[in-house]
Amino acid sequence: MDQPSSDLAPDDAQRRLEQHALRNVRELVDRIEKTDKHDRRTQRRLLVAILVGVALVLGLLVWQVTRISQSQAGKSVVIESTPLASPAAKTP
Repeated sequence: MDQPSSDLAPDDAQRRLEQHALRNVRELVDRIEKTDKHDRRTQRRLLVAILVGVALVLGLLVWQVTRISQSQAGKSVVIESTPLASPAAKTP
């Protein structure tokens, strides 16, 4: 009771199509993983660049404030008040 060869051919064709489809899916998964890995690397580099930039700006700000405060260290600010003219002092 062997199966006729006509029954084997569709099974073999079906199996080949399934294997081909699985290879295509695997290739797509590999591409997606590669793209995700590249995206993560790019995001990590961008984050590092932003953090370095923020650190530089903060460092520059601290340096500038320190420099200004040191140059103002010995100086005192005196605000002189002038006597206000009272309304009663104004007589025609």
